[in-house]
Amino acid sequence: MNYKIIVTLGEDELLDYKNPAIKEADILEIRLDLLEISFIKEKLSPILKELRKSVLLTYRNPKDSSEASNTSLTYGDISDFLLEFNSENNYLDIELDQEKSIFDSIPDSRYTVIYSYHNFSSSITKQEMLDWISKKQNAICIYKFAVSPNSISDLEKFLEDLKSISTQFKVIGIAMGEIGVYSRLFGDRFGSIATYCCTGKPRAPGQVNVSTLLKIREDYNDKPLPEIDFKIR
Repeated sequence: MNYKIIVTLGEDELLDYKNPAIKEADILEIRLDLLEISFIKEKLSPILKELRKSVLLTYRNPKDSSEASNTSLTYGDISDFLLEFNSENNYLDIELDQEKSIFDSIPDSRYTVIYSYHNFSSSITKQEMLDWISKKQNAICIYKFAVSPNSISDLEKFLEDLKSISTQFKVIGIAMGEIGVYSRLFGDRFGSIATYCCTGKPRAPGQVNVSTLLKIREDYNDKPLPEIDFKIR
């Protein structure tokens, strides 16, 4: 389907890489901050080569994550790995508010960049999204906004604004938490090009298991959406 499924993987999920749920993903998000250095150097590349999928490499700062980091990395720790997977078919996540990224030193980088914004306490306005985009405007990159609406009206406004912005830019929009499950399931109807799922425990607030997402989307294929307070129960 056109709505890409990104599955978030830490070390536990990668060790279980033969899990059938991983095969449903279009893109594998590798949370480098959730991996031990020894795992990255010794095990990560062979696993990804066997899975043969596009990868999204993420090294999340603590303030932009609901997960505790396993390690502190330098470019030198992952340089060989980054060069090995340097392709336009793979992706890098770089936070919009980050002055320097661990990925900045990649020579002749061919990765597609996803510039990301996270807010774990509130939503974001259309103008704020446009202001962030203007700081890193690039014709071929993707902009991800993951926010925390505090009401249904906040959620509706975020999705409305996302749809408007998607006419100009490639965007991924996620409303986190239980209130935002709707946006994860049907974000493509509001201009989002991808959603993030899990194969086991959620790696972000409100993250949905990939099997659950596929089942619900099949149930609502070409049908009117449920009410916007739709939740997984």
